[in-house]
Amino acid sequence: YIVFVHLRVFRCLMFTFFFFFLMIRRPPRSTLSSSSAASDVYKRQYQRRVRGFPPSSMDRLDKLAERKKRKRQKRKKSIGIVQHGDKPALPASSEILELLEEFPENSRVRGAELLTWLVAPVTPETFYADHWEKAPLLVSRSESRGYYDGWLSSEDVFEMIDQHELMYGVDLDVTEYKEGMRSTLNPLDERPADGAQVRGFYNKGCSVRLRSPQKHCDQLYKLLQGLEEEWGSFCGANTYLTPAGTQGFAPHYDDIDAFIMQVEGSKHWRVYKPPTEADNLARFSSPDYQQSDLGPVVIEATLQPGDLLYMPRGWVHQADAQSEHSLHITLSTSQHNNWGEVLKHALTRALDCALEDKLSLRQAPPRDFLEYMGVQYSDAEVKAQTNFTQVATDMSQKRRRFQETAKELSAHVLALIPEVLDSACDQVAVALQHARLPPPLGPSLPGPIDLNSCLKLTSAQVARLVVEDEQAVLYHCAKNARAYHGLPIQGLVFDLDQAEAVDFVLGSYPGTVKVSEIPMETTDDKLDIANNLFEQGILYLVECKCHPH
Repeated sequence: YIVFVHLRVFRCLMFTFFFFFLMIRRPPRSTLSSSSAASDVYKRQYQRRVRGFPPSSMDRLDKLAERKKRKRQKRKKSIGIVQHGDKPALPASSEILELLEEFPENSRVRGAELLTWLVAPVTPETFYADHWEKAPLLVSRSESRGYYDGWLSSEDVFEMIDQHELMYGVDLDVTEYKEGMRSTLNPLDERPADGAQVRGFYNKGCSVRLRSPQKHCDQLYKLLQGLEEEWGSFCGANTYLTPAGTQGFAPHYDDIDAFIMQVEGSKHWRVYKPPTEADNLARFSSPDYQQSDLGPVVIEATLQPGDLLYMPRGWVHQADAQSEHSLHITLSTSQHNNWGEVLKHALTRALDCALEDKLSLRQAPPRDFLEYMGVQYSDAEVKAQTNFTQVATDMSQKRRRFQETAKELSAHVLALIPEVLDSACDQVAVALQHARLPPPLGPSLPGPIDLNSCLKLTSAQVARLVVEDEQAVLYHCAKNARAYHGLPIQGLVFDLDQAEAVDFVLGSYPGTVKVSEIPMETTDDKLDIANNLFEQGILYLVECKCHPH
């Protein structure tokens, strides 16, 4: 015991001596507070000596600190807050509106130009690499507050309501969010919305959501149609008009990638990560969340006119207008556009093919399989291990044999996936043709069409050729409505021996095709294909120039 006490006293004395030694060696305070680079380096080295780090480890600690700093910067970059600041001047709103008035020579190039404008000053390459389906992006255009001038205004919204027969619940909604509850206040009658009535709701503090404004707004329609060419996915839009000091919607996430264009006033946004991994890139929109359900805020910012906020599907958000009213446009894309949808078509097709090829897939399952398979029998394995009865053991063994057989049979189906992927992608393309917006009408010359006429597709993705029931079917969006699925799907049926000629025409874009060069044997057949595609709006007549064919 005496030795133990002496050791404790000795350790205390050594610690005291060491402390006073360091205090004596401590440099003047003015040295530590110096702002020079050399002084900062000395300060870090001194602090590490005080903490007991040997001089040999200082370089490693500097490198570690630098790595941590880079990680923090990378995390901040992934959130994507971009200030325009001193970057090169952005194009005026009038320039992009004038561009949309011109019919595009190449719809693919037009789509890339529109994306470049949408996310500027961020480049499309940076956007796709760091944000697309990964993380939000906030672009603050403090030097370009007129970036969206001429696109839409509050008065334009009310004029659409006055001039068109818009229906509550279909074309527009009136909502409010108070005391943690969101309410939709649409009148229950089935009459078209009345402009004065909607203004009354708005003056009482309700938000007005106008659905699919592209039906009545040409520049929005052309913007969305061009972006469909870039993204290969259906694009839509909503507008949100919110009075000052109010919030129209509860916190939630959507099943679309959203681009928020702040057009008028300002709006305070809060963005949160997807609640779980299963919510990331969500397939369906969430129910409304309570404030207590939300995690930490990832982005909190007030959008001013000209600003842009991008959010991938699954990211929770809420927004409120504070000191002034707000009008923003939400562009949407990528709804149900994922690998799962492709494989869903592929698995269905592969199963159909496997059923034709494999006798074992066409054989009936065991006569009594419903007596041991199903949710009510899913605990059979546990019962076999605890009850030790013959009945439980037999049931467990039957379940295992059934599962093994199903696994073996499914392997035959999966093996056929590569063979059916093309037809599966055709089915995805057909669904997209029904959903997408029609391309603008090309500046066609007057007819009639003859063998010396030259024709051009209205856009790169205006039509899709597929084979169904030993026929070639050309599905197209040339006559689609601006409303989602506003008209039945459009298609032209050709004989299989005409498919090569139709494919020849589709492959000519962005060039032109001369009618005499269409690979059909007779003049009538050439003219028949050209006229059919021209009458549907898939082709338009142009002046003949040099072209690849």
